[in-house]
Order: sequence, then structure tokens, then C-alpha cells
Amino acid sequence: MLRRILSLSKVLIKTNIIDAFSKQQGLGKRKLSTIILLILAYGYLCVIVGIFSYETINSLMAFNQQTAFISLVCLINVISTLFETVFTSANILYFSKDNEHLLPLPFQPFEIFAGKLNTLLVYSYFSEIFLGLIPLFVYGYLTKASIIFYLFTVIVFLIIPVVPLLLSAMIMMIVMSFVNLSKHKGLFQTLSVILAIAVSMSISLYSSSGETTPEQMLAMFNQADGLAKSLYPYFPTLKFASEALINLSIVSLLLLVAISVIAYFVMIVASNKLYFKGVVGNSTTGSYSKKKVDKKDFVKANVAFSYIAKEFRCLIRKPVYFTQCVLPGLMLPVIMVFTFMQGVGGIDKLNADSSKIADFDKGGQLTFSVLILICLFMSLYTYVSITAVSRDGKAATFMKYIPIPFYQQLIYKCVPDMLLTFVPNFLVFVYVSIALKLPVLPVVFAMIVFAIFAIGRSFFGIIIDCKKPKHNFTSEYQVVKSNFSIFYDIVYNFVLIIPSVLSLIFLSDLPLMVVFLINLLVHSVLTLGLFNYISNKDFKLAQKIY
Repeated sequence: MLRRILSLSKVLIKTNIIDAFSKQQGLGKRKLSTIILLILAYGYLCVIVGIFSYETINSLMAFNQQTAFISLVCLINVISTLFETVFTSANILYFSKDNEHLLPLPFQPFEIFAGKLNTLLVYSYFSEIFLGLIPLFVYGYLTKASIIFYLFTVIVFLIIPVVPLLLSAMIMMIVMSFVNLSKHKGLFQTLSVILAIAVSMSISLYSSSGETTPEQMLAMFNQADGLAKSLYPYFPTLKFASEALINLSIVSLLLLVAISVIAYFVMIVASNKLYFKGVVGNSTTGSYSKKKVDKKDFVKANVAFSYIAKEFRCLIRKPVYFTQCVLPGLMLPVIMVFTFMQGVGGIDKLNADSSKIADFDKGGQLTFSVLILICLFMSLYTYVSITAVSRDGKAATFMKYIPIPFYQQLIYKCVPDMLLTFVPNFLVFVYVSIALKLPVLPVVFAMIVFAIFAIGRSFFGIIIDCKKPKHNFTSEYQVVKSNFSIFYDIVYNFVLIIPSVLSLIFLSDLPLMVVFLINLLVHSVLTLGLFNYISNKDFKLAQKIY
């Protein structure tokens, strides 16, 4: 039994995680470049987390309250695992395509459930690296902890997500046993992600409300420490994890392991009764309409308009694509503006300081460059063109057989990305420009350059997706969450930030028109080159779509 569970877990983890970065993303011929990009991306995140942890621990050490940091980190990991798995357990356990292949096989329900549970556990370890291991390794370095502390840290953060994960899975398993959510799968996924974003926005606004003094930071951490301790009766593993790390208590560590192992096996036994009851009937990965197609439904329309409308419908009707590709790009500009306003003291203080901005930047060069930098950053989370072909799955071959030139179809697929990248940022910056009374000319110039950037970025994304399409996915989440091509999209943004940074540093003494023309030339040449590549190499781009 144990061997079967381990074998199934290995296959599911390989299918859901490892293959996402090997089969489709070219870890063969381009293995070295892929590894370098991964190291740079994760290294950047590690540095950010490390710096934040270093500053926080130093502030707490000044008051001899550094142990509160351990309680806070444990609490964050428990809560993050709970929220993350609530939103992902339904897709892995019930809505995944691999259920169609697993259900006919001679596996017991608990064996399939255990394999999928282990997959969810491995997923949670990715966030644990940034939210748990790195902060506590920094803590150990600053407090000159012994090697035992590091050993306990690794063990604790292998075990601590187990109970929150089991709780989320149990809730989902009970719900799915009595309610068939397959008909409302889309609504469920959309509401889940919107709730998560709302919680994130609330935390962001609360944490950025004004400047924080060391005394306020200490009070905030003491409150978090008190919150963690108040949850001990409900999450005993949280108590034992904190005590094991603070006191290096082997007893607390053994109790943490024992409770987690017992809870795991109790959950496995329960799944043998409940899991199949919910998964049968929910194994479909989409919802189907019973509406009959009538001749009236077919109307003549402009080809370009119809194709672009089809792309928008795909993004909106499929909740995974809407919440992963569209919603972040729509929400980030709003979140950034609200966070910034809270941080500087609100709109009234911004209005009072607007004259200082005008006096400091009389020529408008700095305003132009800063607006471009902010726009490029906020477009990082729009993943529409970089997944445009992959989202169609195996139906992408449809593009090869309809009487529309292939390069035109690629352009049509880019239009939603162009609009979703440009329009939200444009509206936000119109509002900010009015609120800050920014000069009109640099704002207009910045929006022109950003519009050309949005077009070029969408062309780059569709080229990468054609070269590395991800057709064989077991879950729609993999198209975005396990798609390494997105890293190329991020790199493209960071490369295009360079002209704005250079103009901000070295060209600020030049007239605004000169700075604008230099940036316009760089972005226009690159965008035109990408357009020519799509137009002239469309046959080559179509080769990997099958």
C-alpha cells in the first residue's frame, strides 16, 4: 500500500510540477539558460525576503524581542498554507484532468487522495522557502544559533504545513461530498481568487498606513505574537513548532511530528469513505452548455472583431484564465495607487505637495521617466499573449486550418494583451496626474511610449508562446502557474526598463523632447522588429503547434 502511494505521488508530482519545466520549456538544448534564469528569478526573491527579515530582526533585537519573529513566521506559514490550499485543493483533488485517467485504474480512493495530497504538500513547500526557511536562516545567522537550530528549522517547515493542508482538504472533501460544484466550478474559482486578492489588498493597505517607528513595529510584532499564542488551542502544531524553534525543545518537535502524522493517517482513512463520493461527477474539467445552436446564432461580422471577441470570451469565461491572466493586471495599478496614497498620507497631502513636484522637475524629464518605469513594472502581471496559444490546448491546431493568415491570427491574439496592459494603467495615471497636477506634456509622452511598449510586449509574448507552447496540461492552472515562458516575459520587461533608468540617471539634463524621442526610438524599433518577425516567420512559428 505504502509503495503504491509513493509511486503514485511520484508520478503526480512529476506530471504536475517537474514536467512543467522540462517537457515544454526546453530543459534539454537550452538547459543552461533556463537554469540561469531560474537562479536569477528565485535569487532575486530570496534577496528581497532576506533583506526584509534582516531589518526586522535587527529592530526586534534592539528591544530583546527577537523570539516574536519566530512566532510570527510560524503563524504566517500556517495561514498562508491554509489560504493557498483552500483555493488550490479543489482543482488538484476534483477538477484536475488526470482524474479521468486515475479513476478507472485499480487504486483505492485513499491511495489517489494520498497521492494528490502529497502533490499539494510539495506545492506548499515552494512558498515555505520564502516565508519560512529564509527568514529563519537569517534569524539563526543574526542570533548566532547552533547547528541544531537549523536542523530543527528544516524539520519544522517540512511538517508545519501538513495540518493546515489537511484541514483545507477536509473542508473541500466534505463540501464536494454533498454539493456538485462542477456546474459552478467557474464561479467557485473566480470568487476564491477575488477573495484572496481582497484579503491581500486589506493587508497591504493596513500595513502601509503611515510611517512606522521602531516602537510601533515592536507593538505590531507583540500583537502578532499574542495572536499566534491565542491560536495555540486551535492549532496545537503552531504552538509546538514555535516552542521547538524558540527553546530547541525535542519534546515539542516530537509532539509536532506525532500530531501531524496521526492527523495525516486519520485523513487518509476518512478519504476512503468520502473522496470517491465527491470526485465522481466532478472529474470534468469544464462546464458544458445545453443550449441548442440555432441558425440565427450565426451572423456575419468583421473577422478581426470576431476573433478578438473570441479571445476575450475565452479569458472571461474560463475563471482560471481570468483570475491568473487578467485580474492581476487589472488590480495591481489600483493596489499600487491606494498603497502609495496611504504611505504618503493620503490624497490631501499629495495635493499639498504637488507644487513641490512641479518646482523640482520643471522640464518634465523626471516625471516622464518615472511614469514609464512605474508602467513597465505594473505590466509585469498581465499574462495574456504569453499564454495565448497555450490556453487553446490541443485545439490550437484550429489556427492552421481556418482561412485566415497565421500571422494575422497571432496579431488578433495580441490585442487583448495590448488593451489589458495599457488601458488600466492609462486610467490610473490620468487620475494620478490630475490629483498631483502633473504637467500634461510629459504624461502624454509617457503614455505614448508605454502604448508602443504594450504592443511590442504582446508581440514578444506570442512569439515565445509559439516557440514553447504548453498544450499537454493536466490542469488549467499549469498554463500560467507552471509555465516557464512567463520568466522570459518578465525578463523582457526588465530589459526594457534599462532605457528609462538610463534616461533618468544620465539624460535628465536634456530637454524633455530629446528624452522622449530617444525612448520612442528604442521602443518603436524593437516593436517594429517583433512585428516583422511575426509577419515573415509565421510558418516557422506554426511548426510547434500541434
